[in-house]
Amino acid sequence: MAIGSQEIIDLVKEYAEMGLDEFMEDDILKNIPLLNTIGAFYKFGNTLRERKIKLNVLRFLQQLEHIDLEERQAFLEKLNNEDQSGRIFEQLMLLLEKLDETVKAEMLGNLFRIYIVGKLSRHTFFRCCAIVERAYIADLILAYQRFYYIIGKQSIDQTIYNSLVDSSIQLSDLNYNLMNLGIISKDLKLLTLEFKMKHDLGEGELYGKSSLNYVGRAIVTYIIYDYNSERFRSYLNQAIVL
Repeated sequence: MAIGSQEIIDLVKEYAEMGLDEFMEDDILKNIPLLNTIGAFYKFGNTLRERKIKLNVLRFLQQLEHIDLEERQAFLEKLNNEDQSGRIFEQLMLLLEKLDETVKAEMLGNLFRIYIVGKLSRHTFFRCCAIVERAYIADLILAYQRFYYIIGKQSIDQTIYNSLVDSSIQLSDLNYNLMNLGIISKDLKLLTLEFKMKHDLGEGELYGKSSLNYVGRAIVTYIIYDYNSERFRSYLNQAIVL
């Protein structure tokens, strides 16, 4: 209902402009059935936990603001035929519940927006969401800064950046972390037999060039972007489905 209703998206936008944190306890939020349900489900649980989940859901829904109502409703009709059990939204709720950073909810909302407009397959969308959920947030932001290739990179609020990113992270550490997440691969090239022997003895590192795989390209391109940017929309119109 929240995804298909322009009134609810407008309500979310209004709260976003005022500052979501200040209004989490307001009765108006009961107009969003999803949030009301969360409140009932966690009424015996931790108040802070309930607040965090509500905030994540609001941040997630906020990213759907610029998608035409017709596009959202067409997407929901498609889902009604393909996902009658509602498993997609069940998976989304479980993901939003587990997020350790609210900014990740915005990233998931950005990915979902691209899924709605048909540029991410269901498989890639949920692979990306799973990676975002378990990743250290600084690694995601640094991966975006390093690999984003569309002209007109979206700037990251400096206050948020300073609070989330450790400037001491080395490129080698970042590559290692991103490899563990499964979004980059490394073409290993042993330089000499002597180098190989040293590496086998633990005295050297394998040399190789890091590159994004298809999931990595989707994450770097779609976790942070300006949906209203002409350059981005032009790219999106020509982008292949990942």
